[in-house]
Amino acid sequence: SVLKQYNTFVKPSFDTYIAPTMSLADIVIPQGVENDVALQLIIQHVKRELDKRGYLTRSKTTCHYDNKLTELPLPESLVILPSTSEVKSSHYHHQKQNDIAR
Repeated sequence: SVLKQYNTFVKPSFDTYIAPTMSLADIVIPQGVENDVALQLIIQHVKRELDKRGYLTRSKTTCHYDNKLTELPLPESLVILPSTSEVKSSHYHHQKQNDIAR
């Protein structure tokens, strides 16, 4: 049955691999990429914080200074995730949700 499979495979794997890392996370998003509201809030917050520090969020990280386009180093606290298949899938799903919403 489905419950037996869940209790035999899914729940033990979650308890072993996922649950321990959740305590180390800065943010845990319930339902992950399915939670468009939470993702939008996080994206808006990150963009707002980058904008306050003079970063452009549209293209490569740059700053306007004296009418010149100048490269800025990324903040040390900003972590850019490697482009794994999971990250690409999350990005695709999020873009798809945005396209549907428009």
